[in-house]
Amino acid sequence: NSPILARGNVAAFDDLLRWMNRASPGDRERLLDLLSATVALTARPVRPMPQLARAELTFARVVGLLDALLATPSGGAHEQFAVAAFLEALIDEFGQGGVGGLAVRTKNINAADASAGTAADVQVMKGNRIEEAFEVSASDWRGKLAQAIQAARNADLPRAHILAYVDNLDGLSEALQTTTIDVTVIDVRVFLRSLAALMKKPAREVALRLLYDHIERKQPDINRVNAYVELLGRHALTA
Repeated sequence: NSPILARGNVAAFDDLLRWMNRASPGDRERLLDLLSATVALTARPVRPMPQLARAELTFARVVGLLDALLATPSGGAHEQFAVAAFLEALIDEFGQGGVGGLAVRTKNINAADASAGTAADVQVMKGNRIEEAFEVSASDWRGKLAQAIQAARNADLPRAHILAYVDNLDGLSEALQTTTIDVTVIDVRVFLRSLAALMKKPAREVALRLLYDHIERKQPDINRVNAYVELLGRHALTA
């Protein structure tokens, strides 16, 4: 390495460095403003969560939205965040959340369970104790079996849940012969439909807003956020 930054590799960059060396602080600040504005122009804005039309949040329309969302490839993000959002909304609707009650936690989509400090993709907590652990997948359930067993062990739980795509349960009993952990396997679409069926329209509104928050904050792809907002409008759920 050399303390001399103008090394003759890129003439335009060398000229910029020499100019900055003799420019006044005010000129440098104006250059920074110009560069910041130029970079900002390349950014794609994140669409905000729209106002929802509560009266339109029927089971059929909400499930239609969820089916369309889960049919869009996302590396499991849509599945994981939808499970977390609808679980939390249902818990709150039945008055089991709040201080001293149950809470739902989910990790960033690219974080491993261990690095995120979680036992599973989605957890139901009471205080610091994990009450339920869910491994969620956009693929076949068999790919999550080992993780579900490990999640239960890590959380000192007698059971864990797999929410994935389920054509059949062939091989489940045989795969669990060497463990005492009780693993449930449910199709993620059926699970979400069941949660939505138990909710009244205000709770469905809460769930859809929580889902937006998770997609916006816990995964890096802005396109997924904007696509979700577009889906809400396409399914006539916005005011």
